[in-house]
Amino acid sequence: MLPYNSQPPNRSNRARRRAVVSLGLLAIGFIAVSQLTSSPFARKPSLTGSTPHFALDLDSASQAELRLLPSVGEKTARSWIESRSQSTYSTPTTEADLEALPHVGPNRARQLAPHLLETKR
Repeated sequence: MLPYNSQPPNRSNRARRRAVVSLGLLAIGFIAVSQLTSSPFARKPSLTGSTPHFALDLDSASQAELRLLPSVGEKTARSWIESRSQSTYSTPTTEADLEALPHVGPNRARQLAPHLLETKR
């Protein structure tokens, strides 16, 4: 029970404090998400400019390494690994050779060429 002269807590102040705390937590969440997506451990590296950040050897790259390449997903990486065991497979050395791989057309071959070792453009 409240003393005779005291007033009940002002509900508008309580609501305002709750709103400020909620907005603060929301801002912290957005900052954390933006830091995660711009970290070096993000799934795909940023490929701005013409200089690649990495280069892979298609003959020895694992499925996880192949998935780091631009526009290469799980199915494409798996089909490339399976194509290595075929008797008609040869190491891609030109963009035309890259186009012979499953799921690779001229545009994708142009995107991938800078990221592969032993590839002549």
